[in-house]
Amino acid sequence: MTPLLLSILLALAPAPTTPPPTEPEPAQEMWAGKPPIEKARSLLPSQFSEHHTRHWVILSDARWDTIDHVGKHLEATLHQFSRTCRLLGATRPMPSDRMLCIVFSDPEAFSSFARAGDDLEIDPDRIGGYFSPDSEWILFYEPRGLPELESARRELDEHEDSLPDDEEEAQEQARRINEHRDALEDLEVGLRTSLAVHEATHQLAWITEFTDHRGGWNLWMHEGFATSFETHDTSRAFGPTHESPFRREQFVKSMNDGQLIPLQELLAINGLEDIEPDRLNVVYAQSYALVRWLWRFRRTQLNGYIRSLREDPDYVFPRDQLKAFEDAFGPVEKLERRWRRDEDDQWWSRR
Repeated sequence: MTPLLLSILLALAPAPTTPPPTEPEPAQEMWAGKPPIEKARSLLPSQFSEHHTRHWVILSDARWDTIDHVGKHLEATLHQFSRTCRLLGATRPMPSDRMLCIVFSDPEAFSSFARAGDDLEIDPDRIGGYFSPDSEWILFYEPRGLPELESARRELDEHEDSLPDDEEEAQEQARRINEHRDALEDLEVGLRTSLAVHEATHQLAWITEFTDHRGGWNLWMHEGFATSFETHDTSRAFGPTHESPFRREQFVKSMNDGQLIPLQELLAINGLEDIEPDRLNVVYAQSYALVRWLWRFRRTQLNGYIRSLREDPDYVFPRDQLKAFEDAFGPVEKLERRWRRDEDDQWWSRR
């Protein structure tokens, strides 16, 4: 169950801006230049309460323990993101104003808000959260609301209501039911952690201008960095220096099945609309593996590449996407051969 649910929740909308409508809507004009929290407040039901951490405002109708956990994960992400920037040699000033995170308990409410607030049509069974560059907020819904988890809970309740008459057998089945409930709870916590960290990474990268705002980052960069921060335990160090077992497992499976995308093709993917749905997990896993390998073996070049996307005035995107990459790393075919050879040799398992 875990890989399936993670693939649903973590196949998230990327950070590139959503194209605006041809004619600006009156509501968009009304909120232009105003703080995102004012816009969010106007669109959210009254039961959404406001909570503050050091660097975030959280608006949510979820349970208190959920909000408390999310706040801790967000702050841990900022700490590890800042540390990663320093290790990369690309130190960025952290935000001075509180950022906005919106957490929904209901998937349909999440989808409705995306439609009203960002003009996005979202299937909550496929996308569990996203970052909006226009509004600079992150939003996602509680994994507890996932249809698969709700269905699993109903099945457990039905089993509990139909325990056998034999007392010993009934006790054994009740014990197993409780174990499954505990496992579901652990899964929810892990999913919530990974989701909050993933989206906060997008948000921090954008607001600190670690990413460029000119269009130089394509999907592999956005999602490669965000997935490299995914973790189920923010009490330990995480980020591209550390492995994400779920993403590594996805990548190795895709590689063994011969599903990997040629690197030049991967570099050109700009958004989710460019990907067949059944290829989405491959793109995310391959982007994760590429960023991890560049971090390990080409870190100085990676820093120069990121800086050039942000600062080099000669680059015009999307025309110069491939040129910028090859200026930093050399011929893409040569780098791909070396990367794939290292992956075949399982470089990550020897560290």
